[in-house]
Amino acid sequence: MRRPYRKNMNVFLSGKAKVDAITDSMQKLDCFLKQSITNITSLNESLAQKTAIAARNLQFEDIARQVSEHVDKKIDKISTLLHSVTEDVNSLNEDVDMNNTEFSEKLRMVQNNIEESISEIENETAYKVSVQHSMSERRM
Repeated sequence: MRRPYRKNMNVFLSGKAKVDAITDSMQKLDCFLKQSITNITSLNESLAQKTAIAARNLQFEDIARQVSEHVDKKIDKISTLLHSVTEDVNSLNEDVDMNNTEFSEKLRMVQNNIEESISEIENETAYKVSVQHSMSERRM
């Protein structure tokens, strides 16, 4: 009579060992999954920060390009003004037969042209930078 009890006990202990091994494996898997989720969360946060930095850098580059283009236009206008002033002064120097009154009138015309050009450059529409406030907002 003792034999069936031992046999049942051996089966029970063998089954318990298998259940313990499975439970241990599941606990290890659970720890691994928790650590993996923590790592993925950390990577996700790092990626989000790097993406935000990249977006800001791209926006800065775009703003710098826009400002540079605006400055280039102003420089072109000033260059045109200087060229015009040089031509006007040269024409005053070339016309030696002018009397003082004619010279004064031409000089006043040159001065008026300079003042008008400077006024146009200064009164141009104020420069506004196109700014994107969020990643989903797209302004053209």
